[in-house]
Amino acid sequence: MLTFLIISLLAGAAVVVFWDEISNTVSAWLRENGYEESWLMRAWVVLDNTVSAIRSRVYVRLRNGAQEEIQERCISRDQLDPETRAMLDRSGRLERTITL
Repeated sequence: MLTFLIISLLAGAAVVVFWDEISNTVSAWLRENGYEESWLMRAWVVLDNTVSAIRSRVYVRLRNGAQEEIQERCISRDQLDPETRAMLDRSGRLERTITL
């Protein structure tokens, strides 16, 4: 029982870390490109099932209308919470808005 609890806590921590990393990526990109957070109109992540992993792409849209993909990487299913995994399994693709 204790082992299950520890594994559950670690898995939950990994999920929180993934979404926090995405928010931090957007914030860092804004700073590196000289934008204030007020310039950000929308940030979102698109998750796609692939054969061996999940592809994660992060996008931003700025007040001036510019839209850009700022990150693409592969992640493991373990980095996602069960609800997100289930939604991704149903459609093969998922888009989620990111809040800073």
